[in-house]
Amino acid sequence: MKNYGLQSNYPDLLASRGYQNGVIHRLLQTKGQLAIAKNLRSKTIATKIDQELHRS
Repeated sequence: MKNYGLQSNYPDLLASRGYQNGVIHRLLQTKGQLAIAKNLRSKTIATKIDQELHRS
């Protein structure tokens, strides 16, 4: 219970190399997953139907 009452130290957290590396790692993982999601979206039937409808 005492841990929840401790005041946060955001400046030290932001200066932490471990925290910075974690944030960058998560950003890179998210970027990769976004690319995969866009690739999968382009292969869905609904997207292909929409493309066909807008060709004319």
